[in-house]
Amino acid sequence: MLGRRITGIRYLAAAGELFERASILERLLDEAARQAEDLGAECLVHRSYADDAPAIHALERRGFLLMDTLVDYRFDFPRKRASQSPRACRQTSGCAWPREKTWRA
Repeated sequence: MLGRRITGIRYLAAAGELFERASILERLLDEAARQAEDLGAECLVHRSYADDAPAIHALERRGFLLMDTLVDYRFDFPRKRASQSPRACRQTSGCAWPREKTWRA
C-alpha cells in the first residue's frame, strides 16, 4: 500500500473469561484506532495467530478485514519414518532442521 500512512498493532492480548476478553479486546481496538487516526494514519494493520479466535472476532467486529494469509509447513521428525524427506519443511518455531544430517530425496 504505497503512498499511504500505515500504522500497526504489534500486540493484542487480554486475560480473563471469554466474554471478558471480547469486551477488553474491543476496547483496546477502539483505543488503537483512535490513536492511529490522531497520528494521521490511513490504515491500521494487525497480524493475528489463526488460533486466537477472540482476537479475530474482535477485529472483525471492529471492521478489520482479512487481507492475506501465510501458511507455514513443518516436518515432525519423531512422528515420521526416517525414510521420508523433510523437503517441504519450512523452519517455524516448532520445527528446526537437523544441521548434522544430510537429507537426500
